[in-house]
Amino acid sequence: MSCKKNVLPMPSLAGHFDAPDDHVGHFGWLCGYSADAPFLDDALTRFTRMTAAQRAAQGRIFLAVMLDAGNPPILSTDVPGVAHLLLKKGQPFRLLHAKVALLGFRHRTEPGRWWLRLLVSTGNWTRQTVEESLDLAWRLDVTQEGCEEAADGIGQDRADIRAAWDLLQWLQGYVDTRLLDATTDGRPSESSLARQCVARWLDACGARAEAPRFFDSRKASLLKGLLKKLNNHGVKRCSRLVLGSGFFESGTDARKELVPLRIVREFKENSFLTSRPRVDIFVDPDSCQVMAKAGTLDSLKNAGFHLRPAAPPEAVFGERAATRNLHAKFIFSAASGRKDEDACCGAWLYLGSGNLTRPGFIDKMSSTGGNLEAGVLLFPPEGLRWKQKNGVNGVDAGKVITNLLPVQWDTEITTADALKSGPGKEEQREAFFAPPVAHLFWDDGDGQQTLGTR
Repeated sequence: MSCKKNVLPMPSLAGHFDAPDDHVGHFGWLCGYSADAPFLDDALTRFTRMTAAQRAAQGRIFLAVMLDAGNPPILSTDVPGVAHLLLKKGQPFRLLHAKVALLGFRHRTEPGRWWLRLLVSTGNWTRQTVEESLDLAWRLDVTQEGCEEAADGIGQDRADIRAAWDLLQWLQGYVDTRLLDATTDGRPSESSLARQCVARWLDACGARAEAPRFFDSRKASLLKGLLKKLNNHGVKRCSRLVLGSGFFESGTDARKELVPLRIVREFKENSFLTSRPRVDIFVDPDSCQVMAKAGTLDSLKNAGFHLRPAAPPEAVFGERAATRNLHAKFIFSAASGRKDEDACCGAWLYLGSGNLTRPGFIDKMSSTGGNLEAGVLLFPPEGLRWKQKNGVNGVDAGKVITNLLPVQWDTEITTADALKSGPGKEEQREAFFAPPVAHLFWDDGDGQQTLGTR
């Protein structure tokens, strides 16, 4: 029997760094929990259209990377063109867990023309994400022409760019940026000039014309931020809710009220769910922490919830896709159609970095409690369907939920024997903070040759 090919090809996370036609990467910012050299090298090759050797020969920084302190330093000798800006001690968050990138491209023949791209990912900036994980990403592109011509929807797009830039600018205050400020004979370096150029493009996006879809956990938890945005959009009650997370509370840390139960309760209290909604929770059966406990499964059953294993969308990966582990964090809600139960009505989608745990979703950022997280609330166009009916033609594969999210409706987990708890907490990692010296410089002024430090 022949294997069904993927009918809805999607770019990998690294593929989202590809430069637009007639453009080349100029400078970008990235933050996340972790990253590795193989991913960043691939991403930078796509971003700059240059090989590692070409970037090394040019000798400048194209991408400033800000990661959690537990990520080992990534050296420019391993990934030419990357500057890993290490955190300083005294960070105001438990973990740097937000996964956001802002990329600036300039036109190859008309340098005054620019293109900005925002990426919000549920996955880390690693090869493992590309090859082994089930993750989601949201991408937004804003062009200079679109801003100048006030294209439809540009106010919303500008607001998201500005909100993400506000987060990344704030985060720069907690990392060592001395390498970016290095000078050559007292003049700004190419890296510094590129950084300033992209900052001007970001500022050119203008004032926020609308409330952004992008939000973070600096001032409020992701749950509170999501509830506020749903209220501002006047979201009506939905009859179905889908929750997915690559990590849950550990058995020893689980509070009296499970986080999924807390989410459903607050959605009901705020009139975003009907009194008896259908709730499906998607997990990685081999690593789902407290969800693997028999008592937890009983609590979910008593609440009428359905626990299901995540599944790689066949339309994206094909029928023989390698086994991938759920790492995505998402919430999807909609009402089923009255005449067509497969139709999704009034749908909305949250995706972001925060796992369905207290530090990831319930608590706001703090040094002892909540992580720094970020996400986005999206309102898909009408026409979505819960599943693709067998033998029914004419349905756009790009509008079927099981093709867009790592979900399936055929298999349910009914016994704890089918589950494994896996790691109990995010791994405890050795911390790497900014050193006293960021870089060396050679000074041969006044005829005296000296080696200096900054």
